[in-house]
Amino acid sequence: TSTKLVFPSFKGLPLRFILVVPFVLQIFAAVGLTGYFSLRNGKQAVNDLANQLMYKHSELVDRHLDRYLTVPNQINQINIGAIELGLLDLQDLPIMGRYFWKQMQVYDVGYINYGDRDGRFIGIERLNNGKFLINEVPGKTSLEQAENSITYIYNADSKGHRTKLPETAKGNDHRFEHWYTD
Repeated sequence: TSTKLVFPSFKGLPLRFILVVPFVLQIFAAVGLTGYFSLRNGKQAVNDLANQLMYKHSELVDRHLDRYLTVPNQINQINIGAIELGLLDLQDLPIMGRYFWKQMQVYDVGYINYGDRDGRFIGIERLNNGKFLINEVPGKTSLEQAENSITYIYNADSKGHRTKLPETAKGNDHRFEHWYTD
């Protein structure tokens, strides 16, 4: 009679069902909690990994930018030193062109140039195919004559000498470009 009062709702249920259901519920609870914690910890691990990768790539970009922005300044300092020591004559554009070409062999930059207020200009340009062009404006022109200035564009051989004149450009005066006016 006491079992009738304690478990009146289980009356008529098979004993197998009464014994199996609590175990199945425990298994579902254990599997469900394990799945939930696994999913939560997996998301946290993925977020941690993503943060580490972003930090690593951010450091790589910072280092690359530091190197990229430091090299032109170093080239300028070397060139200023060569001018101050009298090793580089600003009036001798062919020698300056070869000197800049030699620097292009050492430094991975796209362009090294020099221009003065009289319109004289020399520059070495690295092309995408690895070859170099020498750009020169030898004559002195006033700002009013700037549109008539001619830039001579030469190929450079393996020693930095001019090999042939592939083209000329008219009206390209460096004195109106941002790098010069700044």
